[in-house]
Amino acid sequence: MSSGRRNQLKTLLLQIGEAMLEEEVREAEQQKIKHMEENCPGFFLPGCMHELQDFCRKLHKQIDLVDEERYDMEVKVTKTNKEVRRFQSFTSCHRSFGTVMIIIIFCITSFLKCFV
Repeated sequence: MSSGRRNQLKTLLLQIGEAMLEEEVREAEQQKIKHMEENCPGFFLPGCMHELQDFCRKLHKQIDLVDEERYDMEVKVTKTNKEVRRFQSFTSCHRSFGTVMIIIIFCITSFLKCFV
């Protein structure tokens, strides 16, 4: 395969990957908005002291849940980053185009599995 054709294929694969990543970003933003609409009711401020204390207790419980979710996501991201670094070092040893593309596809799929 000529180097021009190889470069053309690399460019095409990068463009496809870029489009896929942009679509993922859009989907993530839509999911975020949907999640906020489902799990975060409209804000209200109660009038009496007892209602305000109950509201604060509920708010602190929700904060604790969000902190747990954030920690779980942080663990997933850390794990994915380690995998990406491992595959980057692996690709530096194996420079053939086909091997690199297989590894890139594997990295993307493993990254997406972390957020499912």
